[in-house]
Formats: sequence, C-alpha cells, structure tokens
Amino acid sequence: MVKVCNNCNNENNDDARYCSNCGFSFAKPQVIEQAIPLPVTRVIPSGMCFYHPNLRATYICRLCGRSICRHDSRLYGEMIICSLCDLSLNSMPVWIMGYTLPILVNVLPRTRFYY
Repeated sequence: MVKVCNNCNNENNDDARYCSNCGFSFAKPQVIEQAIPLPVTRVIPSGMCFYHPNLRATYICRLCGRSICRHDSRLYGEMIICSLCDLSLNSMPVWIMGYTLPILVNVLPRTRFYY
C-alpha cells in the first residue's frame, strides 16, 4: 500500500514519515484539548446577606429565596423582597390596549423596611 501526500499528491512508501517530494509530515496532528472553564458560583456563608456577605441576613426574599440584610429589603405589598426582585417587578412592561410600551413604571412606591 502506498501513502499519498495530502500536500503534493506524491506517492510514498508505507513506512515513510515525511513526503519524499515536499517534506510534508504524515504524522497525525496532535489534538490539544482545552479545559472548559467551570461557571463561577458565589458561595455565601450561611446566615449572611447575598448582596453584602459581610452583613448578617435578617430577611429572606419571598420571591427568590435569597438571604438579605435590612439594607436590601424592600416592602412590596405585604411581602419583603430583595432589591433585584424589586427592580425586576418595577421594570415590567405596561400593556395598554394590546400593545407593550417599553417604559419603566413603578408599580408600588419603593420603600425601605427597617426595624
């Protein structure tokens, strides 16, 4: 059996490592596997605020379940929610007669809840 060079189509011996015409290598290219980066996860110590890991959590958000400190608590109706959930609730699109308006509307006034 004869090896045919992929570079110049020259016929070479079976045991040839390189093409006798152009010097092209018959060795299979080495596949270099790259490590897939793992997603970065944030580990919050138990009982500490999700947004301020150095502060103790005093509440748990009723929507997402994150532990939050008093600085990140928002009163939404009768629920205590975190600032991120408050932002997502207060930036929902408004529906008027079947059309979505791309404006930000405060559904309820923002209040901080302190004890």
